[in-house]
Amino acid sequence: MFSMNMIVELEKCRQLVEELRSSKYAMCNFMFQPNYREPRSNEKGLNGAPSNLEEIRKKLQRRKYYDKEDFAVDVRRMCKVYRDNKRNPRLEREISREFEATFEREFAEKFGCQRMSYDEIDDLANKIKKLSKCDFDCIINILKNNEPQCQGLSRPDIKRMDLRYMRDSTLDALKSYVIMVEEEKGTSTNCQNQLSVSPQGKENLVLTEAERESLFERILALPNEDKLHIIKLITDNEFASINLKRLNDSTVLKMRDYVYSLQRKEEEEEKRPFSTQKLPICRDVDEPGEGDENFGNHDMMEWEENKLGSNGFPFKSEEPPQSFNGGIGKQRRRKPECILKAHN
Repeated sequence: MFSMNMIVELEKCRQLVEELRSSKYAMCNFMFQPNYREPRSNEKGLNGAPSNLEEIRKKLQRRKYYDKEDFAVDVRRMCKVYRDNKRNPRLEREISREFEATFEREFAEKFGCQRMSYDEIDDLANKIKKLSKCDFDCIINILKNNEPQCQGLSRPDIKRMDLRYMRDSTLDALKSYVIMVEEEKGTSTNCQNQLSVSPQGKENLVLTEAERESLFERILALPNEDKLHIIKLITDNEFASINLKRLNDSTVLKMRDYVYSLQRKEEEEEKRPFSTQKLPICRDVDEPGEGDENFGNHDMMEWEENKLGSNGFPFKSEEPPQSFNGGIGKQRRRKPECILKAHN
């Protein structure tokens, strides 16, 4: 805890802010500019995060800040300690809130930058907690590059850390990354809504790993012509990689829709009835039918038909039909011998 009375400490912080706004302290003025110069070797300053409140108090009194963001974060921490300490009188806690609001306003006037409110920071923290594990790695890299105390950060620490007392540049970088992820997710969802429609009419936004494996197995069983079409789909939609496991969802959905179209085509062909009413009994597959263009150009065609004679018995033609080139005449039909004997 601070050794002095809280109101005295807050008043000193207010005086420090007023001194920074004035031109009285030239050293503080250049230190708190956006492009401040690095301190010389004989200028002592603490750039690391404070370990306790006493260090914050000493730094505030001695004005040893070389970064305006560190100064603003420490003031927020100090006000939080006074505000959350229930042993302090209620009046002093109310004064702490008023001082913090005054400090935020004067800080924005001095440096021309509006700090994120606590509500905005809490909303940003909730969005970060909903990101994927892959995005967590990017969040960790941002924190390590901007916050000295976050060098040993891990994935489980992301959901437990308090972003209210991070540097403004860190918060801006985190906010920009979250906005980028949301925009990419929104673009991908719109693309999938247009392309991913299953045969049952239900939308499948993303295929699971098992569905992808099943789709690739079906693609491998396709004919070569259909495989060439699949390859064209991949080359037209993929620019970075042709690894099947790393294809974009939109490309995989196009492949799935193409395979479904082939499946529907096969089902329609199977349901189509097969008619054999006008086909001859002994007709070869390669021989032309009656409606073909080459009908009548063959020299000889042997055929039989199951017909009945006038007496109800079947008869058989013993003489082959005349040549199609010479014209088709009436065939001489001989009755079987058994029928002739019966008539005699």
